Amino acid sequence: NPDIIHCHNHTLINLIRIPLKANKYLTVHGIGYPVNNFKKYDKLFAISDSVKNDILSNENFNVQVVYNGIKTELLKQKENGKPKNTFKIAQVGRLEHEKKGQHILIEALKQLKHNRPEIHFKLDIIGEGPSLNYLQQLVKNNSLTQHIFFTGNKSRSYVYDNLCNYDLLVQPSLYEGFGLTVAEAMAAKVPVLVSNIHGPMEIIKKGEYGAFFESENVNDCAKKIEYINENYNEFFEIAEQALEYCQHNFSISSTANNYIKYY
Repeated sequence: NPDIIHCHNHTLINLIRIPLKANKYLTVHGIGYPVNNFKKYDKLFAISDSVKNDILSNENFNVQVVYNGIKTELLKQKENGKPKNTFKIAQVGRLEHEKKGQHILIEALKQLKHNRPEIHFKLDIIGEGPSLNYLQQLVKNNSLTQHIFFTGNKSRSYVYDNLCNYDLLVQPSLYEGFGLTVAEAMAAKVPVLVSNIHGPMEIIKKGEYGAFFESENVNDCAKKIEYINENYNEFFEIAEQALEYCQHNFSISSTANNYIKYY
């Protein structure tokens, strides 16, 4: 006999026998979903303004933004700003390059190696997915096997414990409703570089709390990585401010309080 039924998959409304008095809510976690079932809910929640705008581009639904939350207190934080001999880069996400854009990052690092061979870098690509073989071959073809490593899937606790050991997180997605790994890096006090698409740009507040490059632009991505490496103290100071912003806006408690308020 609930007052509220809150779904996280739009099709669930068709599988549940709804009590007459229950309010029916749905959280939409990405862009491009079919909207037929959206009309069956009393209110929609979007995980970002980008997702909200995508929903409203179809019809004038009742939509409220509530950001995804992370357990910010569980992430170990980077202790100092100066990279050691090797500039350590992380990319975390499903290996699905047509969405996540890992190939853009690999091509950018090929350029960096060619143009600035004195910069010693290492990239760990953390995750699994259908693009693994393609990306491994791309690394091999570009003679980057000594620089780029595929770690496979790692548990969230592993990521939370080890993200702080990197100097930069790069999220080169081609489209993304939010970008939780960007928020996780901010919570670990690690500088971030994202493609300038709506979801990640919203997280870094249009560049206030992180760096960005033009989406799908390999040259720009390479130049921004080079610039961050050369001006690292500046970006570590930004990361310190981003930590506070993340704790205030993307914590589990903030998400929970917002849901309760809108209930």
